[in-house]
Amino acid sequence: MHSVLIRNQDINDTKYFKCCCGCHVKQAAVVIAIISTVAGFLTLIFGNVNSTVFGIAVIVAGALVFYADRQVKAWAYIPFLVVQAVAIIIYLVGIFTILVWTITLPQWLIDTLTKHGALTQVRAALIIAMVILIIVEAFAIWFWSIVFRAYCYMCEVLGGPSLG
Repeated sequence: MHSVLIRNQDINDTKYFKCCCGCHVKQAAVVIAIISTVAGFLTLIFGNVNSTVFGIAVIVAGALVFYADRQVKAWAYIPFLVVQAVAIIIYLVGIFTILVWTITLPQWLIDTLTKHGALTQVRAALIIAMVILIIVEAFAIWFWSIVFRAYCYMCEVLGGPSLG
């Protein structure tokens, strides 16, 4: 984060509210909402039944970010922040689980893989999956921080998290 939001800040100073790509945090939040909404639709199309609820939640949260930007409503950023925080926690649990499985595979899996001679390929695949999940986690945290800064900007513009 480039700066910390303080009270009585000049809200018209766009340098203060730019993210690392050089655009305003509100514009970056809209881009993130587009990316998240597309990912939500892809989850609905290619995901399984268990991921359907999360895909719908991501789509609704992304739509609310568009609403927050167009209607200047700070509260509409909160569902996205909550959904993204849940995703960050799930990614952390996944990283930890993959790490534990990489170090100590369950005995039933070792027995099954030894029969097929695929034990080393599974460890390599687990390491690759963990690295990919760490990269996804980094982007999720970065996206959350940008949308949070857009929320803080809206609170400054409105003088508080307006629900009206």
